[in-house]
Amino acid sequence: MITPVTATDRASARHYARWGSPDLVVRAPGRVNLIGEHTDYNAGHVLPAAIEAATAVAVSATGDTASVVVDAEGFGTVTIDVANPLSVDATWAHHVAGCIGVLSERGHNVGGHAITIDTDIPVGAGVSSSAALIVAVLTALHFRDPRPGTASELARCAQRVENDWVGVPSGIMDQLVIAGAVADCAMHIDCRNLAIDHVPVSDDVVIAVVDTGTRRRLVDGAYADRRDACLRAAAQLGITSLRDAEPGDLSALDDVVAHRRARHVVTENARVVDFIAALHAGDTAAIGALMAESHRSLRDDFEVSSPALDDIVMAATRAPGCIGARMTGGGFAGCAVALVYADATAAFGDAVRSAYNSSDRHCAVWFSRPSAGVSIVG
Repeated sequence: MITPVTATDRASARHYARWGSPDLVVRAPGRVNLIGEHTDYNAGHVLPAAIEAATAVAVSATGDTASVVVDAEGFGTVTIDVANPLSVDATWAHHVAGCIGVLSERGHNVGGHAITIDTDIPVGAGVSSSAALIVAVLTALHFRDPRPGTASELARCAQRVENDWVGVPSGIMDQLVIAGAVADCAMHIDCRNLAIDHVPVSDDVVIAVVDTGTRRRLVDGAYADRRDACLRAAAQLGITSLRDAEPGDLSALDDVVAHRRARHVVTENARVVDFIAALHAGDTAAIGALMAESHRSLRDDFEVSSPALDDIVMAATRAPGCIGARMTGGGFAGCAVALVYADATAAFGDAVRSAYNSSDRHCAVWFSRPSAGVSIVG
């Protein structure tokens, strides 16, 4: 028998074998952030793009309206009590439990479903595997007609799952791009008002996701510490968020750590605006320079890089066909992102693997055009 290739195929096949034909199948993509890291929760600018790697959720109705049964490839099967979702023992299932909790709070009866989950997105790599899962489950259980007008509502629900139920103090960037991305475009999000602008990415350019193979969890204190430092800086400056700060304002900060964190946010916001202009103009030299500046700022001022990320970014930057590269995601581990000419992907991948791999570390490199957001595929 031929093994199903995509997460959608695998989820559908496993669901059919256990529960029969699914009522619907949802695909939600992962995402990379081309530029604009740690600016989302500071009401700033971000420029993420959805990628082709995706999580799939197959759903069908059951007779037990008091519970939801979840089967996740590689994690097992759990039954979630709709009345007390977080009573489920398996930590991985808290993402699904949170979806049930948020929808129940909104007055939706979501019990009586069987859910099968599969994914092509590496877990913990900084490409939003958890946000993709949450958006997919919310879509399957309630938002069954994903349209541009519902993207913000869906994203806000998904953010509430992450913040209030899973315990990750994330911004809304990941959820919004997964909910509302347009194929072949990056998504400029103004995180102050959630205004969206879809920015075309040239047909001769692909996104390279370069996975260091290292992992961390965002529920530890490091992410929260950075967010707290940004809040302290804004409070010292007498502003609501660092979105309102200018470079010249930062000299007023006497907290050294908060000053460095704020400097990254202020300069990164400017880089996003300049990067969008460079994309429109096809100015690849400017794109590469801005990605390099972003990585240095994340490494030195925000201090969320790592030796593995620094090495992989250097390897990518030096590889054939690379326009620019930087770490992506929350930091400390996971993936870098690069923009690469489409006709140089083989040479780029070979060069990165040759430069990075050793006896004790191995990277994975895959390529994607910007993908569409969540959709009903079956």
